[in-house]
Amino acid sequence: MPVIAQALDGYRALGDRPGEAGALVELAIARGMTSDFRGAQELLGQALDGYRALGDRSGEAYALRILGIARGRVGDFTGARELLTEALTLYRALGERLGEALTRNDLGRAATGSGDHPEAVRILRAALDSHRRLDHRVGQATALLYLGGALRRAGDLAGAAAALREGLALSREIRNRSGETMVLNELGAVRLLSGDVEGALAAHRAALALADQIVSPFDRALSVAGSGRCALARGHRREGTAQLRTALGILRGIDAAEAAEVAADLAALS
Repeated sequence: MPVIAQALDGYRALGDRPGEAGALVELAIARGMTSDFRGAQELLGQALDGYRALGDRSGEAYALRILGIARGRVGDFTGARELLTEALTLYRALGERLGEALTRNDLGRAATGSGDHPEAVRILRAALDSHRRLDHRVGQATALLYLGGALRRAGDLAGAAAALREGLALSREIRNRSGETMVLNELGAVRLLSGDVEGALAAHRAALALADQIVSPFDRALSVAGSGRCALARGHRREGTAQLRTALGILRGIDAAEAAEVAADLAALS
């Protein structure tokens, strides 16, 4: 992150506005990787203004997409869908097929967050087909992750497990540790709902080890919360409650949308 910040200062000193806008987006992405979603949004707003002032429509679409992702991470799914729809419209007009497919991934995730699970599944299946036609493996892995989450919430546990198993194998094949961490946590949730408590716990523990390696407080919190739910399923109320409280503290500290779900779990125990 310090290197990107130095590059940003350099672009500003040179008056290089396209370079400045690009560096702002990259710095925002780096902030998001450390779970600083609020800070990321501020930088992305600056980048979006810069791209619009330059008349750079491709840059504008990219900034809109990343800003939409950041909005969704803090629970503003309505705002996320509006920004992502705007980005999708731009990508279509520009004929940028990969940008369109990636934006569909994010729109599907935002639809899931809004509770619109059938729409999320529809969007994500279309996104997955697009990524396969483009042979874009990172996009495929992400689409499979989000599709698994949407199917789980729609009640299709078998479909969710199949998508996640494929996504896990692909994430490992392309050595995407962040994606692997997220898939493992989602797979843990599916296994728990399917009655496989030990399998769920194993998935969350593996995700926790990876989350600590990549230094992701967000993924660490989801791993701890998942382990807490497993502890409760095994009848270990004190242990499970403590883990959920730890996860909630992390999620609230980074303004993550998932804090509401963990808070609801804790409220149900009181």
